[in-house]
Amino acid sequence: MHLNDWWEEFRLYSRNDGVLVKEDDNLMAATRYALMMLRFAAVKREALDVLEDCRMSGVV
Repeated sequence: MHLNDWWEEFRLYSRNDGVLVKEDDNLMAATRYALMMLRFAAVKREALDVLEDCRMSGVV
């Protein structure tokens, strides 16, 4: 799946009397859910160590 599918669904996303139309909105619902869950995301210690190593070596 590519972003073409996401953009197509985004273009079809609409409102009827101010209420979102909940038809064929699977990608929009997944995007909304993912964005809402970002606040609960945690970075593993190993990833932070790799980032620090990259910074120390001048890569980042």
